[in-house]
Amino acid sequence: MNEVHAIIADQESAEIPFREAASVVAYSIVIPAYNEAERISATLDQILAYVYQQHWSAEIIVVDDGSTDSTAEIVRKFAAAHSSIRLIRSPRHFGKGHTVRAGALEAAGKIVLVVDADLPSHLREAHKLFAALGAGTHIAIASRWLDPALHENRQSFSRRCFSRCFNVLVRFLLGLNFKDTQCGFKAFTDVASSLIFRLQSLQGWGFDVELLLIAKRLGLGVKEVSVRTRHDPRSRLSPVRHGFEMLFDVVGVFWRDLWCRYPSPLASSLRLSAQPAGTKRWAFRFGWSPVTAALAMLVLAAATTTISVRETNTHAASNQLAAASAISNNQRLLSKQETDGGNNADIDSANDEADYAFDQE
Repeated sequence: MNEVHAIIADQESAEIPFREAASVVAYSIVIPAYNEAERISATLDQILAYVYQQHWSAEIIVVDDGSTDSTAEIVRKFAAAHSSIRLIRSPRHFGKGHTVRAGALEAAGKIVLVVDADLPSHLREAHKLFAALGAGTHIAIASRWLDPALHENRQSFSRRCFSRCFNVLVRFLLGLNFKDTQCGFKAFTDVASSLIFRLQSLQGWGFDVELLLIAKRLGLGVKEVSVRTRHDPRSRLSPVRHGFEMLFDVVGVFWRDLWCRYPSPLASSLRLSAQPAGTKRWAFRFGWSPVTAALAMLVLAAATTTISVRETNTHAASNQLAAASAISNNQRLLSKQETDGGNNADIDSANDEADYAFDQE
């Protein structure tokens, strides 16, 4: 890791600008994108500006996950102006996990930084992740919950509730003691990236959890780092629609781990010499883990259902208020017509508003 920072220091001392053709790429920035035409331009502008400012030797890999909008065309225009930008297109929509994996396996940098298309944290916060890697850890993950005061804007109640319930599920089932596994701002050394992404199997939203479990099984160091974050309300993650998908992903990871489908850094001879401990571990897995899994699944399912009901009630209450307002406006216009003569067009307009409000309700 010191050699990476030495490369950057040499570039800065020589005032070398951001070079796409550098012999050694220090940073690979991977951006998964699916129908991100509204946000990808601003994200690339911010990333390019900061990369130029810091004189990074970097490549920017945008992986389009079969978008049906103009995401790919926008990225192509950026790539034509900046040869550091590469576009990888999937033939169809696979999922975020597949997209991130495709980009990470194409990365050539000493450090691989995975960033969501909505740029949940400014790129200057990446220095905190790089510092953790420089201190000896293999993976640094940004956290929104180590210090909630660093949130620039709060998430909705439903997203906060789902996030905490999902975190409890991950802790109980997989033993991953992190406060935030899902933040789309993670850094990997090139060695760690090449190892864990090759072993990744999940293609959906739950891939982060699988990566962290693989890292744990391989004995790689993972550091959770508090960063300043911001929430984009246009996020495509729906707590209700994607909640059950992520639930099944986590349960699938749990069962694959239960049957030792994920690798271990221990040699077979060492595992044989630790037979008593292994027996105890299997007894725990077959005894308590399924019970814990069932309870955690019930908690998450109940939370997801509650969120759905809450959103439905909020929508219904909003429609009721609109209907009441329309009726009140209609009555006021009728009263005005009786006293001093009103405009029939105004009354017709008010009736139309009331009818529309009742239809929505």
